[in-house]
Amino acid sequence: MSAVGDDAFIDAVVVLCDAGTPLCQGGLPAAPERVAEVRATLAAARAQLEPVGLWPGAPVIMLDAPLRRSVAFSVQDAASVGLDAYAGRPATLFAVNAEPDLDVVVHELTHVWMRAAGWNPPRWELEGGRATHQSAVLHEGIADFVAAALTQDPTIGEGLGSSAASRSIDTAARCPDDLTGFPHLDAAVVSGALWELSGAGCAPADLDNVLSAIVASGPSPTDRVGTWARDMTSRLATDSPSLAMRWMRLVDERGLRRCGDAIALDGQDAPALGKDLVAAGNARFDTNEVTGPLRFRHAVEGESALRLTGSTSGPGLQLRWRLDDDNHLLSHGTTPLAGSPVWTVDLTVPPRAKQLDFSIASTRPEGTTFELLSIESTSAPPPAPPTHPTSGCTVGLTDLLPTLLIGVVTAQRRARTAQQRAMGPETRH
Repeated sequence: MSAVGDDAFIDAVVVLCDAGTPLCQGGLPAAPERVAEVRATLAAARAQLEPVGLWPGAPVIMLDAPLRRSVAFSVQDAASVGLDAYAGRPATLFAVNAEPDLDVVVHELTHVWMRAAGWNPPRWELEGGRATHQSAVLHEGIADFVAAALTQDPTIGEGLGSSAASRSIDTAARCPDDLTGFPHLDAAVVSGALWELSGAGCAPADLDNVLSAIVASGPSPTDRVGTWARDMTSRLATDSPSLAMRWMRLVDERGLRRCGDAIALDGQDAPALGKDLVAAGNARFDTNEVTGPLRFRHAVEGESALRLTGSTSGPGLQLRWRLDDDNHLLSHGTTPLAGSPVWTVDLTVPPRAKQLDFSIASTRPEGTTFELLSIESTSAPPPAPPTHPTSGCTVGLTDLLPTLLIGVVTAQRRARTAQQRAMGPETRH
């Protein structure tokens, strides 16, 4: 292996991982040209990060790794990728064909700083062996913003060798409706708000205050976006009340307190935005990144049956659903999504139901995507009101009047005759 620099700079080791295995397993010496390139990029990154208090202050190992779907990656401990001789040191991995561009290196070193500052030890917070979506969005959003702010370029990852890897934080993405399930894309709700707050690259004074607030806010105890946004407000108010007020407005506009809300799919055939990645287990080099599933919601308005439709990139998905009225759970279940690439699930809706909540989970460790969600009512049309058949002999009121009159006259005559008989013959004339 080849050491880069000295202890006064950074004890960085640059190795080439064996392309035949998913782990480095000791690694191989990197070419001298690659070592020089990495050293230059690390020096530039330190010059950006250290003055604003974001330099991790820990030895970093740069790896040229056989990454397939990821082009840059950061791990807590080099030993977890096979470099046991460097146990306890963070590692930053690059795909063999990727250039260690400054914005990407700054992004990954920001992850290292977050861990050194006490943020959750894993790459993202894990719950039940899976990373939570909000944790991933928060970590990636801060790292993207720091990289964009320090390089004064809102586009991240242009030099990674894949057009799909680059992304811009100059966006107005908001929670929850713009969430896709892919953390690096959804991170724009955080990084975009910070980019606008800092003046979108045009106001250095504001940028300094924003970076200072990020450093001072420290780790979020729950890794929830809304909790971190509240802490940012408190830190900003110390140095710049006007900036704190602007941040509070952005928090509302970008829905940063609603990043855990369900995405509304009200109305028939309402498509989900983008794609949601669902998979079980931790991310590995040969799989997609993993987060908890997004939640979706549909307002029930008198339907007795609903049909959910979507498409998937692979098998093993399950629909987790529940139907509620205003206060109570009425029914719930887990239904396999049979059929590929298109699946359909029919649900019976209890009479008092007001709301359907659902998410899609995976039973397989491999990354699986779904998209094109739609909901439609399949309720039978309500029965027509009962009608009473009419007889063909029915007569109208005008036909009854003569009969009624004749009956009245006849009754009067009979009454007079009976009265005369009762009075006797002497009264007759």
